[in-house]
Amino acid sequence: MTLATAKAMSHFSRNTPLITIVTVVFNGAATLERTLQSVLNQTYGDIEYVVIDGGSSDGTIDIIQKYADGIDYWISEADSGIYDAMNKGVAASSGDYILFLNADDCFNSSSIVSLVASAILNDTPPRALYYGDVVYGNGKCFFSRMSAALLVINTIHHQGAFYRRELFSNFKYDASLTIGSDYELNLKIFLNKRSTRKIPAIIAVCEALGISQTAPMLKVNYENHIVRKRHIGWVLSTLTFMLAMINVVRRRILPNRD
Repeated sequence: MTLATAKAMSHFSRNTPLITIVTVVFNGAATLERTLQSVLNQTYGDIEYVVIDGGSSDGTIDIIQKYADGIDYWISEADSGIYDAMNKGVAASSGDYILFLNADDCFNSSSIVSLVASAILNDTPPRALYYGDVVYGNGKCFFSRMSAALLVINTIHHQGAFYRRELFSNFKYDASLTIGSDYELNLKIFLNKRSTRKIPAIIAVCEALGISQTAPMLKVNYENHIVRKRHIGWVLSTLTFMLAMINVVRRRILPNRD
């Protein structure tokens, strides 16, 4: 019996949610160990851990093998980017909920998953998404919210989001995008009026600003525009894109007038 099978059987016998944590990594030897420890030190028992490596050559594999007894599934092979790797993680998972905690990231405390699992158990029926805030290593906070602002920008940080697995039955991350595909899932949840709940806690600490925070705003807004066109139409998406770019230009020309 595999570790994953044993955990799944334990989950069904105790009627508690099985939470899958997916870590995507590529040449992350400098930071991965902290991420792994953060997951393995969680006090909640029903965790399935999946690690997807993109074919690292810097010692990452040695670190994964060091903690292999606590990992339910891992693979190392070339992929076409972070969203391709995330799709692989979803395919390998069997949990009721999935959270992506990548190299460079860690849980804010050892009781975070337990806190979210308690919220799930107290809801009848359980929500499609449980989410909280994220803090960066420089102290900057990302305050996640589910609101109409999602029609313009991504307001849910995926390192703070526990997605119900059935959401992925008709959704795969678009591997042709580099920034906007997690936005697409959040936008779909909002437009389909799926039930969500905010956990009043900082879920994760991201040591580095994510690509969506550091990429050129033109690229961020353009990929968001691609996503919006699929779900709210070309006209409204184009109008939103133009307004977003006007705001970017305004901030660069008049940076002190906020």
